[in-house]
Amino acid sequence: MLERLLPGPLQAAYERDLPEPVHVPNLLSFSNRAWYRRYGAAVYPLIRAVGGSARWFGRHERTYHGERQCEEFGLVEYPSHRRFLLMIGNPYYALINRLRERGVSHFEAGFTTPVTDEPLGRHEYLLTVHFEPPTGRVDEADFDAVREPVEAAGGAYVYGTRLTSDFDFLGEPTGQADPRPLSYPGIACFAEPSPTAADATVDALGDALGDVVEDYALCLYRRDGI
Repeated sequence: MLERLLPGPLQAAYERDLPEPVHVPNLLSFSNRAWYRRYGAAVYPLIRAVGGSARWFGRHERTYHGERQCEEFGLVEYPSHRRFLLMIGNPYYALINRLRERGVSHFEAGFTTPVTDEPLGRHEYLLTVHFEPPTGRVDEADFDAVREPVEAAGGAYVYGTRLTSDFDFLGEPTGQADPRPLSYPGIACFAEPSPTAADATVDALGDALGDVVEDYALCLYRRDGI
């Protein structure tokens, strides 16, 4: 990843004003999960050093609609996108990034802005809607449109975030672990107490989401550690 940093776009990204804090969704699939666990343990102090925190990480349990988005879904918060850029420019990060590259087979990420943000750590299961709105650009009204049918079906809305910037300071991906843009610019999460409860919500929901978004994937994740 670090070899793909483009000096000009990196400077432009640093000078860009984005809403704060930023949340970086991590949509991960693995070639070797053990190597990624080593990376997770090594990168956590660096995340904390720039003021960041891991908000929630969970493993994929099932996909109800669309394609599976990842094997592990994570949310990491940084005080600003500039803090994230400082982190990945740290020489220590260059060393530990090799662990991530050995463990990851597919990775999507981007800078997003939360529109609903409550503590997620107590939720074991998140029924998650990855969505593309009809206009292509996500705003708060799109989250209301997604929230209404899922809550009517029994889901408890706890989190939403929208894409504000891709990692456009990187060149084209050359390796399987290189970050790629998020497939869907909107993410809405609903707490579920169990997979059985999530199944019931999805059964009651039917295809109501298809009436309010252009495209979506509906996945269930179970809480895990970073």
